[in-house]
Amino acid sequence: MDPGNLMALITATAQRYGLPPDKFLAQLRAESNLDPGAVSPKGAIGVAQLMPATAASLGVDPRDPAQAVDAAGRYMRMNLDRFGGNYDMALAAYNWGPGNVAKYGISGMPPETRAYIQKVSGASGDGGVTAPKGGGLLARTGPGQILGEGPLVAPRSAAALGNPQPAQAPQVASNYVDPRSTGLADLLLGMGKNTKINQVA
Repeated sequence: MDPGNLMALITATAQRYGLPPDKFLAQLRAESNLDPGAVSPKGAIGVAQLMPATAASLGVDPRDPAQAVDAAGRYMRMNLDRFGGNYDMALAAYNWGPGNVAKYGISGMPPETRAYIQKVSGASGDGGVTAPKGGGLLARTGPGQILGEGPLVAPRSAAALGNPQPAQAPQVASNYVDPRSTGLADLLLGMGKNTKINQVA
């Protein structure tokens, strides 16, 4: 496939599935360097580096760039929906498998997956992330800035602290999760009744 046509296909697919085009392009570059003939040592095939079982479950031929790019877009959309719109978790699921992300969480991901998220996020200009060493959840305060070396805790209210003046909450990214709001397993599986994702502008 002509490189210009491949770029147009990637952009159109990102738009169709509501993905940021720059991140989707960076993801496919990280996967295969946009080579439709790429085959990894683990057996992932094509421009989207789909494993044969994943390609079969999505009903596509991973060697066909148009089918592979569409499948990658659909798969990312499914992962985003499953993990509450958290792009880093969706990328981890694409690379490591959604079952692993659901079972072990983002803090349990292997170094290869951390490097993958860093590569995709860094290439798309948002600085990338790494999982905190303490096993906590990730929060971004700005490009490349990560909070936490352990579980992140939401600021307490002014009333709870006995302060009549309202406290100003620190700015955190939309992927900040109050660990007290739900069990981590419920959050990852999207089944928690009280799941809350705090977004502070």
